[in-house]
Amino acid sequence: MEKGRNLRSVNTDGGVNLQFKLLSAIGIIIIVSGHCYHGGMELAYNWFPPYSYNLALFVFISGYFYKTDYEENIGKYIWKRTKRLLIPAYLWNIFYGGMVAFLGLFGFTIGAKPDLYNLFVMPFVDGEAFQYNLGSWFVYPLFLVCIINVLFRKFLKLIHLDNEFIVLIVYLAIGMIGINTAIAIPSQVVWFGILNLLGISMLICSALKDLFNAIPAVVGAILSFVLYAVTYGVPTGYIGFLGIPIIELPSFLYEYKYLSFLGFRSYDFVSSDYFSIIPWLFMFVFGIFLWRIIKKIKWEKYFYFKIPILNVIGRYSLIIYLLHQPVIMLIMTIIYGY
Repeated sequence: MEKGRNLRSVNTDGGVNLQFKLLSAIGIIIIVSGHCYHGGMELAYNWFPPYSYNLALFVFISGYFYKTDYEENIGKYIWKRTKRLLIPAYLWNIFYGGMVAFLGLFGFTIGAKPDLYNLFVMPFVDGEAFQYNLGSWFVYPLFLVCIINVLFRKFLKLIHLDNEFIVLIVYLAIGMIGINTAIAIPSQVVWFGILNLLGISMLICSALKDLFNAIPAVVGAILSFVLYAVTYGVPTGYIGFLGIPIIELPSFLYEYKYLSFLGFRSYDFVSSDYFSIIPWLFMFVFGIFLWRIIKKIKWEKYFYFKIPILNVIGRYSLIIYLLHQPVIMLIMTIIYGY
């Protein structure tokens, strides 16, 4: 894991890392197709277990993008996150609010009233207000997590307690407080979602970076992928290989809600978005080791090719994610009448 490594540090074409834009494009295409009855991509869904690879792809990418130097210039980082996340999210929220107001003139109502509260406050309180922009709910908490994380790490440096184990313990404690709060308000709650997974994975891998550096890249990549494949069924009660069950795990492991974050999902555990440490941490680690292999054997040049349409899709994957659901709804309404 290299300090300062980011999306623009390798293989630049106008400052953009083409190989990871390609991966982002593939990921967002599969996700969008899954929201429109697989979009003719049956091979991607029928031949492989759903969600065993498409969301894992984004986890894999995140393993590569570990970076430690953001806190060197916090103001610049906050402005960067604001431009990248907050401003586009707000602009789309205003757009969807305007759409709701316009359709309301013709007697068609959906979502909440487009007032100042729903335009600018509601996104941070309850995700989204206008239904069409359902996919944008995660952008606002992601922005807050980014800012809080960099400020907290900077604070630890100032008091000379810059230690990844301290960060891990504090964040786990915050997570447990959130879980107990959610128990009292269970409707539409997200426990151990994708953002939680990425944050925990970064913390764990950062704390273990000396161990990872001591492991040969090939060995680490093989072990991490095998562990991911073998433990993929742990949340549903078995050890196997991806979607193929081989050994059923003891039922007592799944009797306690508080083991769900590890992957032992209890029978009464409910979450609208769930990514446990097992198996997904292993895919995160696989991303780290695989790129080390690619750099070691100097294969980076083979990723330096352009596919213009995929580069555009990868560059604007966030906008596509925010826009694709209402577009799909419109198309389905026009074609099928619902």
